[in-house]
Amino acid sequence: MRGSRKRVKDHALYNESESDEEPALKPSRARQQAAAKHKRAPKRPAGLVNLKGLVDEGLMQPGDDVLTVEYKGTLTHASLTQDGRIRWKELHFDSPSAFSIYFKRLVNPARKADDGWKTVKYMGKFLEQYKAELLLRRCGGEDGAGSAGARRDQQQLKCWAGVYTVLGRS
Repeated sequence: MRGSRKRVKDHALYNESESDEEPALKPSRARQQAAAKHKRAPKRPAGLVNLKGLVDEGLMQPGDDVLTVEYKGTLTHASLTQDGRIRWKELHFDSPSAFSIYFKRLVNPARKADDGWKTVKYMGKFLEQYKAELLLRRCGGEDGAGSAGARRDQQQLKCWAGVYTVLGRS
């Protein structure tokens, strides 16, 4: 019962008006803070690597039918453009995941999500492997020596965290 009294008190404190209309309840400060905690997280920024970066670094070459996806026995081929987009049947996709989920939903409309980096292949190798290779290059090689050596700054540590995430290590 204590909570209901508090609500009535809050209602009375915030709405001391003389009108005959039903006063609107204003939430207490505690409620506003609780509601703020349950808001969605901001949309995360795009990843460290994209297809254009892989093309620009020379790890992948644009071309017709160089990308493949297989799902439930259905194999399809797509092209990689110079600007790092995927072209498939007159459609263009900005990311491997957008392409992959579009194709998979044609086969299975109930499909909710897909990580295209792990399902789309370039010349027989998953895109995730090219992504890891580019991150390794950017971080200064496989051994982590890099140009900063033992004095790696925050940016280089963040880079290595990305490499380990892509490689599936913790």
